[in-house]
Amino acid sequence: MPDIINELYRCGLIQFGLFDDAPIRLSFKLLPSYPRLLKKVAENFVFLINETNTESPYEKLLCDINSLSLTTLVSQSTGIPVIYAQDRHSSAAHDFVGAYDVGHKTALICNVWRGEADRHELIEKAERGGLIITDVLTILDLRSTPSEPAVRVASLWTIEQLLEDLLDEHLINTRQVQLVTEWKPTTPE
Repeated sequence: MPDIINELYRCGLIQFGLFDDAPIRLSFKLLPSYPRLLKKVAENFVFLINETNTESPYEKLLCDINSLSLTTLVSQSTGIPVIYAQDRHSSAAHDFVGAYDVGHKTALICNVWRGEADRHELIEKAERGGLIITDVLTILDLRSTPSEPAVRVASLWTIEQLLEDLLDEHLINTRQVQLVTEWKPTTPE
């Protein structure tokens, strides 16, 4: 998958510099502007779902508005219905769009996962609404040392894999790797 990372970088969806005190900017919410690349990422998510969804199948996919186009493509390939959050600060009944009721095994699809300390607000809202979030599926896992999460996390890449692939392709230098490695992610995508 280094070719996809290379494309994400060349399209400007991954940038290095100084952005609000962060040495990296991730703009995966812009994937719909690059339909061919969006399709490749979605195809890799389908593979990820097939790897992680072995015990009992997901009944629903949940996402926020920034991941809706990606999740919709994944849904079209897997046949798993989508529920998305409109990013309203209200209950699941008023925020979530999609057909669901209590007790469905659900995977949360998000662009970036920062870890349990930044426990995804959507998980808590979904659980209050009766969905059972068993897995988080993400493009990029920013955790440098994954802890034992309350839900299972599967990603297309870890931050270490991303940096290694970009360094191998000579798209970034060792100083940029060092800055990102020392950085503690605190801001959303």
